[in-house]
Amino acid sequence: TYHFASAICEPLADKKIVLGMTKDMCYEAWGNPQDKYNTTTSLGNTSVWVYNYKTYLYFYDGVLKQIDN
Repeated sequence: TYHFASAICEPLADKKIVLGMTKDMCYEAWGNPQDKYNTTTSLGNTSVWVYNYKTYLYFYDGVLKQIDN
């Protein structure tokens, strides 16, 4: 059976990022990003966090929806 809590909490404990995490969870796993910026799109309020200047985390209304490497 799929459990949302275990799908999020287990990666968090291993310092991994998965879609559906909140900004707080991502911060807990990876710490402060090297860069971040905010914008508003048709999808809503968007935040982009950049780690190691190559991994981009895209948050829509505070929830991680996309990861680009």
